[in-house]
Amino acid sequence: MTIKQEIKEEAKIFFLKNKNNILEIRGESMYPALKEGWSAEISPTNEKDLKIGDIIVFEMKQELAVHRVIGKFYRNGRTYFLQRGDKKSAPCFIESGRIIGRVSRVFDSGNREILPKVWKSPVKT
Repeated sequence: MTIKQEIKEEAKIFFLKNKNNILEIRGESMYPALKEGWSAEISPTNEKDLKIGDIIVFEMKQELAVHRVIGKFYRNGRTYFLQRGDKKSAPCFIESGRIIGRVSRVFDSGNREILPKVWKSPVKT
């Protein structure tokens, strides 16, 4: 493991352990499933447990992004996920190592939990 990979792994562990696993939703890429100002609880995950339709948090351009998994494939011994926002953003492939976690619970701006059937429903393409 390189120093960069070690730092990234430490940052992931720090986020999941020290921020109460809560991430505020910003932007509209996941609308209508997730709305700006809502918050999401992030749980650790691994590439084997992720399924089509799961909402993931991943590193993109040194920021965190929240999108839905719409595909998965393997190439040269690595796992890649096709992801995109529910608001019909362009799909993009990411390597599994960039994934921080999976959204496990969602809360509205009044801190009331949103039922999974509202935000877990898969995207219609």
